[in-house]
Amino acid sequence: MLVATVIASVTFQAGLNPPGGVWQQDSENGTEAAGTSILLSKHSDIGYHYFLNFNTVSFVAAVSVLLVEISGLPVRYKFFIWLLALTMIIAIWAMAVAYFNALYLVNPTYLVGIYLADIFSVVLLAAGAVHIIRLLFWIGKLLLKFVLWLITKHPANDAVNV
Repeated sequence: MLVATVIASVTFQAGLNPPGGVWQQDSENGTEAAGTSILLSKHSDIGYHYFLNFNTVSFVAAVSVLLVEISGLPVRYKFFIWLLALTMIIAIWAMAVAYFNALYLVNPTYLVGIYLADIFSVVLLAAGAVHIIRLLFWIGKLLLKFVLWLITKHPANDAVNV
């Protein structure tokens, strides 16, 4: 819950105070309005919107974890714990991608950040894949137990009654 709170705070702050800042007053030619992002007008819309999209995904994932935690849902069950962990993986991954994107927007010549973003994405995708595989094994074990219960508790009626 602490990590989700920190991620929500960081992404909230980055969303309202984007990297590079905002225009403090309207421009004389009317192209920039006060309160809009400086990077939005200086770079392509695509790069800035990538930053905003990943930042928003991270914020929503972190706030979702907080809502589940404080809502009183039974988090003692394996599925809820799995769901919360996967949501945190998504929040951390999206926050990292937003960071690396903001780093590129502020300093496009710093290419190390792009390579680190790729490496980090692969590591987190692997962690997510392992997490999903663990869920599939858990569901498989439950299905196997259920099938074995059906076989032992409900014998077939194909025997000849004597």
